[in-house]
Amino acid sequence: MQTFIYIATTQGPVRVQAITEEDPDIKSVVCLDGMAEPLAISDRYHDFVKKGTGLIHREFGHGSYRVDVDKPIDQGDSWQLGLYCAHVLHQKKQLCNDLPKPGDRVFFITGSVKSNGDIIAVDKVSEKIRAATKQLKEWRYHGCRVTCLLAATQQKTIEVTSGALVANFAQDDLRLVHNTSDVLNVLGEHKSEVASKERVGFRRPSNKWLLFGSLCLFFLLFLPLFYNVLVLSDDPINSIAEVDTLQTNVPFTGSVPLQGTVALSLIAQIAVQTGNCAQSVSRPVTVDVDHRFQPTSFEQLCGLTYHSDTAKAMFAFSLDRLGIIALAKKHSGWQVPLPLQQRSDRRYAVIVIYNGDAQGFVRRLEKQLLRWSLQGRDVELSNVILWVKKQAVSAGVYGHVLARRK
Repeated sequence: MQTFIYIATTQGPVRVQAITEEDPDIKSVVCLDGMAEPLAISDRYHDFVKKGTGLIHREFGHGSYRVDVDKPIDQGDSWQLGLYCAHVLHQKKQLCNDLPKPGDRVFFITGSVKSNGDIIAVDKVSEKIRAATKQLKEWRYHGCRVTCLLAATQQKTIEVTSGALVANFAQDDLRLVHNTSDVLNVLGEHKSEVASKERVGFRRPSNKWLLFGSLCLFFLLFLPLFYNVLVLSDDPINSIAEVDTLQTNVPFTGSVPLQGTVALSLIAQIAVQTGNCAQSVSRPVTVDVDHRFQPTSFEQLCGLTYHSDTAKAMFAFSLDRLGIIALAKKHSGWQVPLPLQQRSDRRYAVIVIYNGDAQGFVRRLEKQLLRWSLQGRDVELSNVILWVKKQAVSAGVYGHVLARRK
C-alpha cells in the first residue's frame, strides 16, 4: 500500500513524482517530469527550503532539493503544503515515482505554510476541486482511498462549504491541519487500514481451524503482554501500550551494555574564529556512563560526527518532535545535520546497530515514533532503551543535546 501526494491546482491534480537531495550550494528547483528546465515556482520553492525564509532545511536537515512533478505549477504558494507532505514521505523513503493502484492512499492537498509551520487557507479551493472531479472519481472507482487535506482555517471561508467539497468528499475523507506538526499523524493514518484490506477475499475457515487459529493467536498476542505485566510491572515507564505488536518480544542481545565501556565516539568541529568554519578544531565530546553525551553548544559549531568501528548502521531522531534525523554516512563516520535556525535545544537519541536486520529495524522505529506521537507521549531516553531491548538486533542507545545559549 503506497501513499501519493497530489497538489490541487485550477488546471487539475499535480502528482509529486520524486525529491532528490542536491549539493547544498545549488539552488532548490522544481522541474517537470525529469526534464532540465525549471518551473516558474522554482525561486519560490528555493525560498521555501532555505534558512531564514523557509522551513524545509530547518526541519529536514538539508539545504537543497530537486522536485519533479508530472504537470506544471506556474504560480502562487498553495503548493507548499503538498510539497511539505512530499518531503515527509521522502524522509521516510515512502515517496515513489509510480501511479496509484487499488488499495493505495491518495492525498489531494492545497494550502500555504508559514515559516513557523502554521498552515494558512488559500483561494480557489472549489475551482481546484471541480478541476479534479473526473480524476477523483477514477481513483475511487479503482479502489483508492482519496483524502482532501486543507488548512483548518479553510473551513471558515465561504467556498469550502460550497457544493464542490460536499459532492466530492465525505466527512471522513476531509482532514484539516493547523500546523506541520499535524501532518505526520494524518499521513500515518493509512497504516492501520492495511490489515483489514488484506483480509478481503479470503475463504471463511471451518470451525475446527477457526478454534485452532484462535488459540494460536491467543498465545502469540497475549503471552508477551502478560510477561510485561508480571515481570516488568515494577518499572513505571514500561506499559502494555508500549509493546511493539509488530513482532514478538525478543530479549536484548546487544554487545554494548547500558553501563560501562562505550563503543561510540562523538567529535565536534568548533570554529576557531566566530563564523569561520574554514578554521576549526576537532574536539571529542565526553560521554557519561549512562550513554549520554555531554551537551554541545550551537555556538561556533561547524560539524558533528559519530564514529564507530563496529557499527552496521546508525539512526537518530528528535525526542521532542519524534522525527527521524537523516544522518549522512561519510568515510569519516556519520554526520549530524545541524539545525542552525533552531531557536531551542535539540534533544535527540542515537541508535547504533551492530548486528541484525537494520532495514527492518528502521521500519519498526518509524512505526513506534508514529505510535508515540499519536499517544502524545513525552519520550525520554529511558523509553527508547526499553523499546530497543525488545527488538531482534544487537544495538546501543545514546542521548545528546544540541544546546542554544539562553
